[in-house]
Amino acid sequence: MVDTRRLLSQLATDAWHAPLYHLRNDAVASLMLQTGLRTIEVSRARIEHLQEHVLSEKWKLWVHGKRRGSADESVQVL
Repeated sequence: MVDTRRLLSQLATDAWHAPLYHLRNDAVASLMLQTGLRTIEVSRARIEHLQEHVLSEKWKLWVHGKRRGSADESVQVL
C-alpha cells in the first residue's frame, strides 16, 4: 500500500512530462495496480485488444502474455 501511494504521488508530481504523458502514465499504473498485469503484458497491449463488454461501463482487455503467440486471456477494465 505504501509503494502504491508513493508511485501515484510520483506520477502526480512529475514535472518532466506533458499532460498527455501524465494521462498515459496514470492509465498504465491504474491498469497494472487494478488487474495485476505485468509490464510486458502492458507494453504488448494494443487498442485493438480493448473490447467493450458492457456499454460505456466495462471493457475487456485481451492480454498477450509471456510465451504466447496472441492475446488469448482477458482482464476486466472499469
